[in-house]
Amino acid sequence: MRTTLKKSLGEAAAFIDDSHGEPRLLKVLKSLAKAGENLNAEQATIATAVIGRMVVAEPTSLANLWTHIGTTGTSGSTTVQARINGAGQGDGVTTTNAESDGTAKGEVFDPPLELEPGDLVEIEVTAAPGSGAQLTAALRLQPVTLEK
Repeated sequence: MRTTLKKSLGEAAAFIDDSHGEPRLLKVLKSLAKAGENLNAEQATIATAVIGRMVVAEPTSLANLWTHIGTTGTSGSTTVQARINGAGQGDGVTTTNAESDGTAKGEVFDPPLELEPGDLVEIEVTAAPGSGAQLTAALRLQPVTLEK
């Protein structure tokens, strides 16, 4: 069962200490809500391929995709995309060869994409540069949605 952390906890007097700008209980609950799981993948020489995959065991949501590229390459771009059950999600994260080596970028799914047990989640490189290297990518799974 997916859970949503409600703002209305304050109305139920769930917060006692508000001396630091935000109630301490809310800070703790938000930290716990963000303590999800990552699907991490690495690729030494950047090439088009599925570089990471997992089957979802419990209901959760896909919150974001992050990439870091050690060497951005000599031509073209690197595009990394999240896939759920074979379908690409969002726009993906694109880094051009003109960007600095060590570039880190992300894509946030707002609202997070809902996942059910048995869903196949993948990280796919859909475009690769010439001479690009040291790609690290991570998908952030978050079992609790924070109400805004």
